This record gives sequence, C-alpha cells and structure tokens, in this order.
Amino acid sequence: MYPPRQYIENDFARLLTHIEKSPLASLIYQNAQGDIELCHIPLVLDEKKQHLLGHMAANNPLAKLLAKQPLNVKCLFNGADCYVSPNDAEKVYLPTWHYAKLEVKGTAQPITKPSQKREIMAYSVAKFEDKLATQWQLSQVDENEISQSLKYIMVFKIEIAEVVGNFKLSQDKTSETRKEIKQSLYARGDKDSAELIY
Repeated sequence: MYPPRQYIENDFARLLTHIEKSPLASLIYQNAQGDIELCHIPLVLDEKKQHLLGHMAANNPLAKLLAKQPLNVKCLFNGADCYVSPNDAEKVYLPTWHYAKLEVKGTAQPITKPSQKREIMAYSVAKFEDKLATQWQLSQVDENEISQSLKYIMVFKIEIAEVVGNFKLSQDKTSETRKEIKQSLYARGDKDSAELIY
C-alpha cells in the first residue's frame, strides 16, 4: 500500500493539532469547466472539531463557484519538512526527507447570514490572535465598517468527511536512531522538524 502503513498517522488529536499549527491550507477543487484549481486559505477548526472555517475575497473564483452550489474539496495542510543526512544519525545509510502532510476531504458551503459571517470572522481572528502577546479583537472595529467589509467577503465552512495524515518521520528506524536524528535537527536549528519526531 502507499503510503506505507507506518507513515499513516491515525492519532486524531495529533492530526487536529497539525491543522492548528499549520493553518494555511492548499484548497483543491474542480471548476465549472472540469479543471482542477487550487487556492491558499487559512482555515480554523470549529469548536466541535467537525468543520473547517474560512473566508476569502468575494471576487475569488472559488467564492463565485461556491455561491452557486456546495463543493467537494480537498484541503492540504503542510507541516514542517526537512532533509535528513546520513551524518544525522549512525544508522541512517542513505539521505531521506522528513515531512508531515495532512489531507482533509469535505464539502464546502457558504455562510450567507451576516450575523453568522461576523461570528465566524470573530472566532477565526480570536484563534489566530490567541498566539500573540497582545491580542486584537474584531470588536475594536466599528460595526458599520464590519458590516460593509463583510459584503466583500465570502465566509464558508467545510464539513469534514475524512482526515488522512501522511507523516514520514523515519518510523522505520529504531527509537534510538530517531532520537539521534531529532538531536541533529535541534543542533542545526530546525526546531519545527525536530519536534515532529516521536
């Protein structure tokens, strides 16, 4: 099977954490002509972890298509990745590449009610601001200005149907070898890649 079984990540909590750490998704969909399209949109999980929430400019081709009908989409979330050298651990005999990739399949549909659009925007902003020392809130903006801005924004949600994690992190190696690789990555300053190894 491909990817090999040892690289398939089944820990749902770990997968959701991956989305939260790497929220910029490559969203893939099929346009009206049958061509495959891609756009990059930051997405957040809703409180029940059942939907992805996002927004985009109303003149985005995806927004125009979504305004007509719900769409089946695939979202790719790319985490840290890095080159692994045979010099990184004693039992690594050939170069390889570490990566953590996540695919979410689901159905996207627009949110059209102004109050719901505002609520999702405020929720999304709060999620991203939560990582900052000084947090900004949507409520700091005049309500009339928010109402006007929302007219030019497509807010949407994606009902999650399937989540597939492909984490290639030398799982075929011993725990001691993985530990050596992790230490080497820390030593060369690649903290994000090092922290993926478990």
